[in-house]
Amino acid sequence: TPGAVAGWDAETGLEAARRAVRGRTAPAPAPWPVRGAHVVDLFPPPHPALNWGGEDLLTEVLAIDPTATGTALTEAPADPAGFVAGILRRAEGSALVVAVHDAELYPWQAELRDALLAGRPDAVRVSTGLPEAGDADGVLSSYGRGRVNLRAVAEVLVGG
Repeated sequence: TPGAVAGWDAETGLEAARRAVRGRTAPAPAPWPVRGAHVVDLFPPPHPALNWGGEDLLTEVLAIDPTATGTALTEAPADPAGFVAGILRRAEGSALVVAVHDAELYPWQAELRDALLAGRPDAVRVSTGLPEAGDADGVLSSYGRGRVNLRAVAEVLVGG
């Protein structure tokens, strides 16, 4: 019938998000998948105009890899140096994943990411917004922060 709407295909969004995930790794092999990682997800507070409600990467990683640990943070910590030191202690002996969302717009994210990378240059970097200018090889990018984007990047990140 004219004007009829087809049924909703819940898998379409996830499949599109899976196709969007990109990671530049040349010439070295990809630093993922990682299991049992400590995931640090830095992102701004939820905002309805951005069409996302505060979903976090850690939740999606845990759905695939229950051995993972981590922290999701929506604002600058009161003690950035203490935060970084605590994360580095908790991540000893495991892979460290540092995710940001549009860190060029939120300097606190870039500062924490850079401090964590200074302490753990082997950390896996994830970008859940648009890739930043000058992103180096080894950055895994989701090109979005919706739940399907985070699930798709988590699948690549932990090999799920």
